[in-house]
Amino acid sequence: YLQEKNNPLPLEIGEAMVLKTKINKFDIVVEVRNPNQGWYLASFDYRFLLGNGQTGTRTSFLLPNEDRHLVELNWTSQNNFSDAQIVLENLKWQKQPDFENLKVKVWKFAIDNADFVPAQKLGLAQELAVSQVKFNIANQSAYNFSRVNVVVLLFRGSQIVGATTNALDEFQSEEARE
Repeated sequence: YLQEKNNPLPLEIGEAMVLKTKINKFDIVVEVRNPNQGWYLASFDYRFLLGNGQTGTRTSFLLPNEDRHLVELNWTSQNNFSDAQIVLENLKWQKQPDFENLKVKVWKFAIDNADFVPAQKLGLAQELAVSQVKFNIANQSAYNFSRVNVVVLLFRGSQIVGATTNALDEFQSEEARE
């Protein structure tokens, strides 16, 4: 208890998964968890180290008790590789003792009607093997957001088999999108 009160506990970092998406293209996904109730990462930088190089640096944040999947999509490599390591840098911790009450007011997104539509059902399987993920998302908070990045993961059982992101620009309070 004293450790968390004075200093944040370290992040819990899962094993990075490498998904081959097509010839010379890869997606990299790793789950990161903040086990702290009263601390959040206002910002941090991350990149992936791969067998033949490294990705560019990206910036993210992590709320108290939050699990988040960090991704690098469409990484190009002439060589096949099966593992990657994540590097986290410039961690800017902030104390937030009453985050649960703040979360109820600010961070209220509802997602429903999630559906995966395979390329065959879209009638595109012959020309293009492109499937589609559909979902509804509603901003139920009193706040407008200039950008909300949604990471969409496709599972087969408990295994992640696909990843993409969807950026929602100018997502207004009480707005719903499909």
